[in-house]
Amino acid sequence: MFGSNLILYYEIDNSQEKISIFISFYYSDDYLCFMNCNNMRIDKIQTNKKEYLDMLLLADEQESMIDKYLEKGEMFVMFNAVNEAVCSAVVTDEGCDICELKNLAVTPQYQRRGYGKRMINYLCNHYADKFRYMTVGTGDSVKTVSFYESCGFSYSHSIPDFFTHSYDHLIIEEGKILKDMLYFKKALFSISPDIEMQK
Repeated sequence: MFGSNLILYYEIDNSQEKISIFISFYYSDDYLCFMNCNNMRIDKIQTNKKEYLDMLLLADEQESMIDKYLEKGEMFVMFNAVNEAVCSAVVTDEGCDICELKNLAVTPQYQRRGYGKRMINYLCNHYADKFRYMTVGTGDSVKTVSFYESCGFSYSHSIPDFFTHSYDHLIIEEGKILKDMLYFKKALFSISPDIEMQK
């Protein structure tokens, strides 16, 4: 079904009220796409992942560290109506019913508009049938920690001196040197896709 669209209509039960939702899926040889009613779509990138390296580096500024998880992970990119890459994410299978969000980035001109949270909502729904938990590791940055907590993640554990031992340069955020990796965890439940509802 290369280059074709399939429009699905279904109803979900939300607080004992049925809500009608329209979803458009697009299929091609290289991409499995999700398109919402705002003409935003999320593609699963199967090949040429390094095409989006500039975006990946926004979240993980050392390419050799990205190389450790990029090919073994599943990559997703969100595009807007004019086919601009807005947000990217990489998720890996860590075993024991756990997947890890290794990289989440939003292009600077689209930051603080909710696209990162929308991507996380999509990924949590996408992986809910495969894993029990999603984890994410980040530095001790107030803004980043607050963001993941707002997405439903809770503190799990820390890896001392991860950033100072793993990177070939100092990682600085919010004016301070990052040292420990803080891990957060979220239980996964299958929910409705994050799309705008038709009225």
